[in-house]
Amino acid sequence: MKSWAYWKNIYILIIPIIIMSWQEILKNAYISGFGVLLMVAALLVFTTPQPVNSEAYNETTTFCNVSVNYIIDVSISNVPVIFDSLNPGTSDNQPTSGGWPVNVTVHSNTNTAWNLSVKASGDFSGPDTLSISNLEFGNTSTNVEEQMDTSYVSPFTDWVQQADPSSDVTRSIYFDMTIPSGATAGDYSTTLYINVTQYSS
Repeated sequence: MKSWAYWKNIYILIIPIIIMSWQEILKNAYISGFGVLLMVAALLVFTTPQPVNSEAYNETTTFCNVSVNYIIDVSISNVPVIFDSLNPGTSDNQPTSGGWPVNVTVHSNTNTAWNLSVKASGDFSGPDTLSISNLEFGNTSTNVEEQMDTSYVSPFTDWVQQADPSSDVTRSIYFDMTIPSGATAGDYSTTLYINVTQYSS
C-alpha cells in the first residue's frame, strides 16, 4: 500500500493541473454543474487530514511517600509562681503572684493525643532546705492536695489520654505552700517543670 506521503506528493503535482483545467473548462463553458460538484468533492477527499498512527510508549509507576511529624504546641501563662512572705507553721498559703492558677494551653495545631505532668527539680534551697513536699498542687482551686515530687506525676484524669484538640484546650494548675514550724527565715526557690507529651496507647 502506498503511503500518505506518496499520495501527498502526487496530490501536490496534480492539483495545479486540475485547477488550470477547471479554469479552462469553465472559461469555455463545456462542463456541467454536476461535473463541478464532482471535482470539488475530489478536492475535499484529497485535502481531508489523514489519521496518524500513535507513537509507541511504555508507562511505568513508582511510589511517592511523605511522613508528617507529630507536633505538640503548648504555652503557659500566669507564671512564675511567687509566694510572698509567709509565717512558719502555716499551711494552704496561696501564691500572691502567678500560680493561682498556672494555665497550660495545648493549641489546636497539636496533632496527637497528649498527657500533662509536673515535677520539681528538687527541694527548695535557701538559707536552709525546705522539702519539696511542702508545695502542693491541684487541677481545681478546691483540690490542691497533691504533693510535688521530683519525678513527673499526672494524678488527674483530665491530664492523661487527652484527645488531639480541634481547638485550644487549657488545663489549670493551682499551687499552695506549707511553711513548717521552725523554718529558717530567708528566700527559697526551686524549679518547676510542666511537661506535655504525646500519648500513645
